[in-house]
This record gives sequence, C-alpha cells and structure tokens, in this order.
Amino acid sequence: METFTVDEDTLDVVFSKMRIEELSSEPPMPFDGFMESKRKELVIFDLNKVVCDRSRGKYVKYYDTADFISKISKRYRFAVWSSTTPKNAGPIVTRVFGDVEERMEFIWFRDKCVPVPRTHFDTTKPLEKVFTDPAFEGRWNEYNVVMIDDSPQKMVDNDPANVILVDPETEPNYVELLTKLDDRFRSLSRNV
Repeated sequence: METFTVDEDTLDVVFSKMRIEELSSEPPMPFDGFMESKRKELVIFDLNKVVCDRSRGKYVKYYDTADFISKISKRYRFAVWSSTTPKNAGPIVTRVFGDVEERMEFIWFRDKCVPVPRTHFDTTKPLEKVFTDPAFEGRWNEYNVVMIDDSPQKMVDNDPANVILVDPETEPNYVELLTKLDDRFRSLSRNV
C-alpha cells in the first residue's frame, strides 16, 4: 500500500511506502500492462473509497488496486469522475492509475458535478451528463455505463441499474466487484 499526501496550497505531493506486511501476507500483483478493451461498456470510477482512501489529508492506495485496474482495462473502457478539484484529485489519478491514465475515456472533476441547492459542498454526478456530452457522440448510454461510487447521495439522479455502491467503511473486495460489473453489464445488455 502506498500513502501520499496532497498539500492543497502548494500541490506538493509526498509519497511514502508503507510496509506491505501490515496489509497482507501475499505480495502485490504486478501491473501487467494495458491491453485496450474492444468492448463498448464503460466503467466510471470515483476515487475515494473505490481505488484509494482519504483520511486526515493522506490518500492510501488500496493494496490490490493495480491488479484490479489492469483487469478492468482488459474488460472495459474506463474513466474517473471525482467530486474534488483537479488540483486535489489530479495527482491522485496520476498516482493511482499510472501509465493507464492516458487511455482513460475521460477524467472529470468537481466542475462536471451538479451542486446540491442550499448546501456549500454537496454535489451529485448525474450520468445524464455523460450520456449527452457532445464530445462522446452518443457512444455512452444507460445500457453500457456503470459508475462505482461510495456515496448514495451523489448517485440520486441515476438509475440504480447504472450504479454499484461500495461500502465506505471497508476496503472494496475487487474480485466481488469484478463479478458485480460483469453481471450488471449482462443485465443492462438484455434491456437493449
């Protein structure tokens, strides 16, 4: 697991290694490179609680995130939509996704979220923005997109069939998550 701190004022990113034995007795799976998916399904990742954990200003990359991202990149197209700013989330995306970042369909930040009225920071992530964005030329729709997030409040505008919520209190089980994604896309494709 890697821990890194983002100083919001200077964008100073400090990386430090944590002992892997604290997390698991098995060594991490090496990232085995990117093989572009020919499939037309899109997985949109939130960052916090999906591929990393933010606590007390530090971001901790989950132990098997690299293996999970490698498997996702072989099965699906993928993107990131974070409710934080590019200044804060940009270095995290780079650190977590590494050399596959350039192959993402898109990286969206807080400016693409919809503010919740009468709140200071709350936002939602309506997938309709993805479906109707002219840059994607109608490629993405309710039959081929699933978003993985930990916040039900940010997903209120979306059909539950297009969302997989992870428990924010525990590290995601990526094997289970891959199975859920496969099942969800099979289910969505039956509705076409």
